[in-house]
Amino acid sequence: MLKYTIRRFAEMVLTLFIIASATFFLLAAVPGDPLADRADKLPENIRQNMYHKYGLDKPVLERYVITMRGMLQGDFGESVRMPGYDIQRLLSETLAPSARLGLQTILLGVGLGLLLGVLAAMCKGTWLDHAIVFFSVLMISVPTLVFGLLLQKYVAGELGYTTAYLCAAYKKSCGKTVNQRLTEMRISQAKKLLAQSERKLYEVARTVGYSDGKYFAKLFTRETGLTPKEYREKHREI
Repeated sequence: MLKYTIRRFAEMVLTLFIIASATFFLLAAVPGDPLADRADKLPENIRQNMYHKYGLDKPVLERYVITMRGMLQGDFGESVRMPGYDIQRLLSETLAPSARLGLQTILLGVGLGLLLGVLAAMCKGTWLDHAIVFFSVLMISVPTLVFGLLLQKYVAGELGYTTAYLCAAYKKSCGKTVNQRLTEMRISQAKKLLAQSERKLYEVARTVGYSDGKYFAKLFTRETGLTPKEYREKHREI
């Protein structure tokens, strides 16, 4: 049993290594790079600094060695889409909710599968057996995305649980719309980033979910009465 466990663990590590290596080289072979859209609009010196920061100015093999070494040490680097956020931090923030959702899915799937399996075995050859088999094959065959859209359109729609209804119910319960609540959460996170870091405005905007720094600045000023720069300076004075 111990040898089997060790062998399976070694196979798992080897599989992860192969997948990570294949993913790295496939992404490296794709034309362009993750910073192309942003860097092309920036001055040359800033562009070079960004590429140096993420190591994209190095040869592919050197980047591969650095990436593999970092993974072995548990260092996955900084997010390109969310500047200033380490991948480890993103994983720590999202791992627990994802694990909880996955566990709930497993419990529901296993419980429902066992129940239907027992019923099909007890009623073998009957219409109920065929209906359960048909339902199981249908659930396996239809993509989750398609099935979710069908449920949303025909089941939730018939019951009245539309997007508009849920938004209205949320506003009635909380006294504000979903968008207003989302904006509050983003502005609250932006305040922390402005007060506790030296990140540039566009980095803060992207981190909290806004791709347009100018729009974020206007929204921040409207919600707080201060520009991002004024808020940062005022906080430092306090």
